[in-house]
Amino acid sequence: LYGTTLLLEGCLSILLCLFISLLFKTFWECIVLFAIFIPIRAYGGGLHFNTYAACLFVTCITVISVILLSVTFQFNSKMLLLLIIVSIITIGCLYPVEHPNRPINKDEKAVFKKKFIVIMCINICISIIIYFCHALKWLTLFSFTYFVIAVSMALGKFYSKFQKNKHSGS
Repeated sequence: LYGTTLLLEGCLSILLCLFISLLFKTFWECIVLFAIFIPIRAYGGGLHFNTYAACLFVTCITVISVILLSVTFQFNSKMLLLLIIVSIITIGCLYPVEHPNRPINKDEKAVFKKKFIVIMCINICISIIIYFCHALKWLTLFSFTYFVIAVSMALGKFYSKFQKNKHSGS
């Protein structure tokens, strides 16, 4: 029942974001964002909210904000590349971000790490191709998506440490 609930909540979040992206005529940008975001978060971890309502709200605001930034503003490609590099290094340094309610055993960690490395290598290669193709809108989308993932992972690490300290009494 718990797994089914998570699946339904995840699908609802994605469908709502896709619906909103249709209103803004940014459907493909939303698809690409989720293609980057979901695998990295699935295997790398990140911040998890205590309620589904909070998760849904923050997810929708974040997704739409990143998409609108990428289609509305022109950014310098070298600055975007720098943001990608810093974000990917941050993601790699913070990996893995475990949630206190879902500990990961040693075997799962080994599998997750291999998949995470493959996912990150694919993302890095695509980012390089986009950079050299001068596809500024897509470079912006990738850079801000990586940035959001890095922030989510940093907040997730902070929250996990806070929870451990809170429960240990230190």
